[in-house]
Amino acid sequence: MLSLTPPRRPRRVPAARRDAIAALLARLTPSDRALLAMLFVEQLTPVEAAEVLGRSVRGIERSLRTLDAEMRSSLNGLVRASRAAARRKPADTRSRKAA
Repeated sequence: MLSLTPPRRPRRVPAARRDAIAALLARLTPSDRALLAMLFVEQLTPVEAAEVLGRSVRGIERSLRTLDAEMRSSLNGLVRASRAAARRKPADTRSRKAA
């Protein structure tokens, strides 16, 4: 069936956030990366991913909740740090001008 709705444009992700996501993904175990790829890239259901990985659906869902919490926590820390740096930046500029 032909869709007449234009595809959504992907959101632009700031470089710092993109780098943080890449670093988070690099720290994951190969099985966790495979799970995320199956669910979000291949768009398998948790039941299908469990079958492919030879794990229980409950185990897949538990892993996904844990990964979600860890990644959100790490990214929230990044956002707080970048906001703090942005607040400090104008003050640093003013002190250099006065010197």
